Amino acid sequence: MKNNYKLKKNEKKEQAVEFCAGNLTNLTQKENKKIFAVSTSTKNKNIKENVIESLSKTLSEDGKKVLIIKIGVNGEQFCEQKDTLYPIINRENIHPSELLELLSVEKDEYDIIFVDIPPVILFAKAVEYAKHCDCVLLVEKYLYSKYMDFEKTLSVLNGQDVLVSGIITYK
Repeated sequence: MKNNYKLKKNEKKEQAVEFCAGNLTNLTQKENKKIFAVSTSTKNKNIKENVIESLSKTLSEDGKKVLIIKIGVNGEQFCEQKDTLYPIINRENIHPSELLELLSVEKDEYDIIFVDIPPVILFAKAVEYAKHCDCVLLVEKYLYSKYMDFEKTLSVLNGQDVLVSGIITYK
């Protein structure tokens, strides 16, 4: 591994994504976790989507079958699906029980499923979505996310016995 200070910005990002992908692979193998809710404490939608897509691409290239389920709220527009190595399912205002049903159908087909859920402290259903996943990954932008919002997000998830297995900070 190269010294981090000598790497270019895109090389640092690639290295970080590979590290996160490796940790997710370990979680799936050692702890049988395969359904990851991905959320934020604020409206970092683009950053969260970039992280999910980068991880999905890396995991797919490593031979993993990956699925992304994007949950939209309040008339949210979904980006046009790109030609990717992994499928993306878009659902708007899905009831938590419908997500559970969808996951029960898809979980045996895929090695890793990312469920892109809205910010936990802004949308009540987000916690219900997270409960149907094995654990939660939080994506937070460095020097953008407010500490109080982040603490409140963790508190809400912990109060509902939802496992937070990782925090990805993005600069």
